[in-house]
Amino acid sequence: MNIAEFEFDQSTASVQAIERATSILQSVGVDSPHIAIWRLRQYAKFDPVHANVYEDAIEPVEWLITQPKRPQELVETELLPTVDMLTATQIGKMLAQQVTDITYSPSAQQINQALEQLNFHSRDGKKIWQLTKLGQQYGRLISVTDEQERTRLQVRWLPTVIEQLAPLFNVS
Repeated sequence: MNIAEFEFDQSTASVQAIERATSILQSVGVDSPHIAIWRLRQYAKFDPVHANVYEDAIEPVEWLITQPKRPQELVETELLPTVDMLTATQIGKMLAQQVTDITYSPSAQQINQALEQLNFHSRDGKKIWQLTKLGQQYGRLISVTDEQERTRLQVRWLPTVIEQLAPLFNVS
């Protein structure tokens, strides 16, 4: 095998590895813009000659991420107004507003346990919540940045999940 054939095989293997990793990211619910950024960074690593092209392409995707979110499946089927994705804490507060005979908001822990009971998400070995196939109807795995500028993935929920949780908290 000559050098050109070796480099071609190495490039092909890199592209195949990126494609396999992309499939995994999609299967756990990572949204398309975040996958696109990840892919562009991977291509920049294995193709340093064109790295600036890949890096420049990240900017419009990052801009897109800052725009109001719309659930992908709903956007494909009908035009709907933009909705905010909710944390477990926010869901607890919204449930409490729907009940007049309780004086507390269910905690984030209680909401997460209820979501797990509904088989909407489960924990991996590192105590990180992962969406199940069923949960992908109601939630998304999104990238969030905290006050210390650390980025991590977090499950956020569509407001429609409240209807599914309500019976578990005796909310009508």
